[in-house]
Amino acid sequence: MTNLNTKHSTILLKGKFYFGVPKHLCRYRIKIHPMGRYPRIMDMNNDTYELFGPVNLLFHTRFDKAMTWFLTCLQEFVEFAMSLDKKNNVPPEKSLKLPYKIDGDKVESLTVTRDWNTEETWTKALKYMLCDLKCVLCWFVGNTSFALPLGTLHTQSPKNGS
Repeated sequence: MTNLNTKHSTILLKGKFYFGVPKHLCRYRIKIHPMGRYPRIMDMNNDTYELFGPVNLLFHTRFDKAMTWFLTCLQEFVEFAMSLDKKNNVPPEKSLKLPYKIDGDKVESLTVTRDWNTEETWTKALKYMLCDLKCVLCWFVGNTSFALPLGTLHTQSPKNGS
C-alpha cells in the first residue's frame, strides 16, 4: 500500500491484528462492522442493518437492504481497484475483472435479496457474489503490501505440563 502515497489509518482485524488502510478508502458511504457472528452494515444515513439471520420470511426487508448495501460496497471497491489499475497502467489482462457482473442488487441478473426469490436463485446469486469477492481478495493480496505494526501481535506460549 505504500505506492498509494496516502496517509494510513489502522483498523482492527478479527479482534487481534491491525493493518493500514488508505484513508480515501473510508470515504465511501457504506461502513461494514464485522462484529463476529453478528456483522452489521451502515448506510450513508447511519441506518444500521443486520447481515445475519435467521431471516424471517415475512420480515426480511432489513436483511435485504443489508445485502444490497454489501453488494454496493463490493461494487464501489471494484471501481476503486479498477481506477488504481488504470492509474498504474496495469495491462488489461492483469487488471481486476469480476467473473460475474454486479448491477444494483443483482449479480449476473440474479438478486441477492430474499424478496420474491426462490431459495435456489438466491443461493446462486450469493455464490456468484462470493466468487466476485474471492477475485477482489486475490487482487487485493496481489497488489498491496502491508506489515503489522510492532507490538500488535499477542502470542501465547504453550503451557508447560509440569
